[in-house]
Amino acid sequence: MKQSYQIALSGYLLLSGFVFAGEGHKMLFKPMSNEIVVERTAPKPVYPAISRDLGEAGTVQLLLIVGEDGAVIETQILSASFPRLGKACAQAMGRMRFVPIVRNDTTYRFQTSIKCSFRLEAAASEASSVASK
Repeated sequence: MKQSYQIALSGYLLLSGFVFAGEGHKMLFKPMSNEIVVERTAPKPVYPAISRDLGEAGTVQLLLIVGEDGAVIETQILSASFPRLGKACAQAMGRMRFVPIVRNDTTYRFQTSIKCSFRLEAAASEASSVASK
């Protein structure tokens, strides 16, 4: 069966090392749209066979935490039409790699959200994906 996937990106820099009221806090800073650059795209999510058989389709919203080296260090499922689709999307998108974000000779961790869409069609099931910043 034909598979493709669709992702949409939006993100925030995760700035650490700031001190407020005697405690260490991490601040979020929204990067400019051209700062989030995908270095290696994710493999196509595997559309779970049981989801296809049960007619499960829909969208998954993920949060990715990206380390200073550009590798995804954590995935969180923010919402999923079906848990199996969420897991499939998270497994695939966790393999993405981003160009590290550097400002003033400092490399930052950041977070980005990604949306995956899984669609069933008459003849084939499809998990579709296109990146946008």
